[in-house]
Parts: sequence; structure tokens; C-alpha cells
Amino acid sequence: MQNARDTFYVTLRDRLAAVNPARTIVLRGVIRPGVLVEENELASATVPVNAFCLHWTGLSVDAQGRCRWPR
Repeated sequence: MQNARDTFYVTLRDRLAAVNPARTIVLRGVIRPGVLVEENELASATVPVNAFCLHWTGLSVDAQGRCRWPR
């Protein structure tokens, strides 16, 4: 599951950076595209302005391999 999350994040980040390279954020002194995954960052009281924040929710897979999203 972690691989799917990472792949989705990298793809989204790269595509958004290509569409709008001016949308960037500064996080811990590093300039990067304006997308972040909450669970990968240090806890902070503020969310960077002009950024997309991804927050993963639960996902499970049953024995037949079908994905089940929480409702």
C-alpha cells in the first residue's frame, strides 16, 4: 500500500509542477512543489499557504483483491 501512496504522490506532484511551476512552498528552508503529504512531514500548527495537502484515509483489500474505501 505504501508503494501505491508514494507513486500517487510523486505523479501528482510532478504533474502539478509541470502545469504550474510557480506554485511552490518553502518547507524547512527547501523550495518544493506545492504538494505535501501530512504523514510525511513534521507536526506543525500551520499549513503552508498555496499548497495541496494529502491526508490518507483507511483502505483495505479483501481476499478477492477488491479495494474497499471507507464510507
